Amino acid sequence: AARSARRPAPPPRPPPAGPAAKVFVERGGEKYAVACLKEGGQECCALDLFLDLKEAKLSVGGKATVHLTGYFESEKMDDESEDSEAPAKPAKSLPKALPKAEPKAEAKKASPKAGAKKPEAEEDDEDEEEEEEEEEEE
Repeated sequence: AARSARRPAPPPRPPPAGPAAKVFVERGGEKYAVACLKEGGQECCALDLFLDLKEAKLSVGGKATVHLTGYFESEKMDDESEDSEAPAKPAKSLPKALPKAEPKAEAKKASPKAGAKKPEAEEDDEDEEEEEEEEEEE
């Protein structure tokens, strides 16, 4: 009675990865890859870049869709009165920087910005309604 040895089943293969893209920073005639992304593989990458948009340019190469999220820091961080205005000013300056990126990245950046403004307006309306209800109760 010969006993046949059974081999364990091979591990399942991961799904094939989709299109890839690279995010580049161009500065002083040099081009540096700062992120290599692949759908179904490396889909995100946290970066902590400090760039002067007058000197540097972001670009995307490849077929994958890339979404970039970030913020602008004010050059005048010393004055506390401007700190309260800081969130409004960067949002206004965001479209000026977008033409430097490729169209794929530009279209994706603009839509979340528009969506972010709507909830703030709705919250203001809710606050006003609550205040009116409180006044009516008194």
